[in-house]
Formats: sequence, C-alpha cells, structure tokens
Amino acid sequence: MLLDRERELNAELAAASADRDTAQARNREHIERLIPAAQARLRMAQAGYSAGKLPLSAVWEARRGSIDVDLEHWAIRSDLLRAALRLDYLVAGTDQ
Repeated sequence: MLLDRERELNAELAAASADRDTAQARNREHIERLIPAAQARLRMAQAGYSAGKLPLSAVWEARRGSIDVDLEHWAIRSDLLRAALRLDYLVAGTDQ
C-alpha cells in the first residue's frame, strides 16, 4: 500500500515538473520571439498609417494581434505559477 502511494506521488511530481517545464518553454518563446514580433508588426502598421500607406484597419488588426499575444502570455504565466504551486505542495507534503 505504501509503495503504491509512493509511486502515485512520484507520478504526480513528474507530471507537475513536466507542466512547469512546458510552461517555462512557452513563456520563454513568448518573451523572446512572439511578443517582440507582435510589437514590431504594430509599430510597422502605425508607421504605414502615419505615412498614408496603410489604412487604420491595419493598425487595429496589428493591435488586436498584439493583445492576443499578451493574453496568451498571461495565461502561460498563470500555468507556470500553477505548476510551481503544485510542485511546492507536493514537495512540502512529502517532508511532513
């Protein structure tokens, strides 16, 4: 019975660790690649609109894309915190 519980806890710990690693990788991708790309698209659309080469709708579309990336990033940060709390709970629970 004790061995079964130990295996169950090890599996939960491995799953929480994998969730954290996945969230960290996704967070890094957003910070390093997706957020800067969305911001660059918005700046380009704003410059194009200011120069009279793009319609205002292009700026709104780029802004919407930037907001979507930001919302995804906040969801990932939430996943990262959730995984960290789960790991903390599992590790602290085994010490008691």
